Amino acid sequence: MKKPYSDDERDLIMTLIRQKEDNETIAKITKRSVDAVRAFRRQYDWLRKEWRFKT
Repeated sequence: MKKPYSDDERDLIMTLIRQKEDNETIAKITKRSVDAVRAFRRQYDWLRKEWRFKT
């Protein structure tokens, strides 16, 4: 009975799966940073408006 995949093929498949997971992790982190930057910018704009009224 033939093995479904050779060792090389199995290594390649595992590498591809790992890369996919890494890419998804990077995408999540990137999205989180983008959200953080947007929130910071919103806060900053709001503060600038507040300061303008105070001076």
